[in-house]
Amino acid sequence: MLLEIHGLNFEIVEDRYSDSSFRRQQLFSDETEMIKKGNYILPDIFLAGTPKSGTTFLFDLIAQHKDICGSNPKEIYFFMDEDNPYINENNNYHIATSNYEVFYPQSRDGLKLLDGTSQSIYQYSLINLLSALQTKPKAIFILREPAERILSSFQYTSQNLASVSGLSFNQYSEILLSGDIGRIEFYCKDYQAFYSLKSELEYSKYINFLKKWKDAVGIENMFILTFEDLIEDARNVIDEIFNFLQLEPVDFSYDSQRKNKSIHVRNRFIHYYVKKFSRKHEFPFSEYLKKIYKKLQFQDSIHESYDLTDLKTYFSGYNDELATTFNIDLSKWHSS
Repeated sequence: MLLEIHGLNFEIVEDRYSDSSFRRQQLFSDETEMIKKGNYILPDIFLAGTPKSGTTFLFDLIAQHKDICGSNPKEIYFFMDEDNPYINENNNYHIATSNYEVFYPQSRDGLKLLDGTSQSIYQYSLINLLSALQTKPKAIFILREPAERILSSFQYTSQNLASVSGLSFNQYSEILLSGDIGRIEFYCKDYQAFYSLKSELEYSKYINFLKKWKDAVGIENMFILTFEDLIEDARNVIDEIFNFLQLEPVDFSYDSQRKNKSIHVRNRFIHYYVKKFSRKHEFPFSEYLKKIYKKLQFQDSIHESYDLTDLKTYFSGYNDELATTFNIDLSKWHSS
């Protein structure tokens, strides 16, 4: 039986179950179906979002489990919508010859595959794909208070990526709330930056996306937590996640230092072109040179005061619906 999605024909196959479900040879129980095309497979677990909410830290913790194999790199951008500028251009599921397995190069017999792409929550083509499956993957979502997440995302794009020029956060916030998001493009050095910044208001209405995931995979296959709870008690949160995944709890180690955090760049003009060059070229002593460059260019984020009142007010109704629909305690968002 063939199923057509976005112009591609995928074969619906039945196969025998193994503990490493979703693998190429032994995919599902004998009464389940799986979409498969050549090397095309799906992970057992999506760490599906949201960006700038501690997904790197959480991914590193979950991937320590002996029964889990994390994607390499974490953000593989395989299941992105075709018009998303972050899509993996050479290897994505819209291309029939793509190979998802290359992101799990280590031995993975009997392991559950974990995809760490934090933008997965927003991908409509992925949601449609999951809706067509009889057996569903697990999906983990970590949510951060929307205004704080938007601030962190802006700082990362303007500082770490150095892709924004001449736009303050207060100006950016006013533009978002005005609805005139086209104005943002003037301040962005590339389309990826513009795409990210213009999308943040919609991306932070978590309830709209989570309801679609609920329809696609079922509430029983979703685990929703908050960034604030993870920071407060990482060990308890991880135990709850392993219980959700039906895995034995394990002792784990973690670096309390934040991963992928926003920093302050002394010269963003230079940094933008260094980033562009380093993506395309490898050169000797790269790690040594990176350390020197970081010492010269990076410093901890400069503490500034931002008024997030208007943004928080804007999201209050969406957050209330989120708390009610999914029975989530968002009390820490009111005090943040």
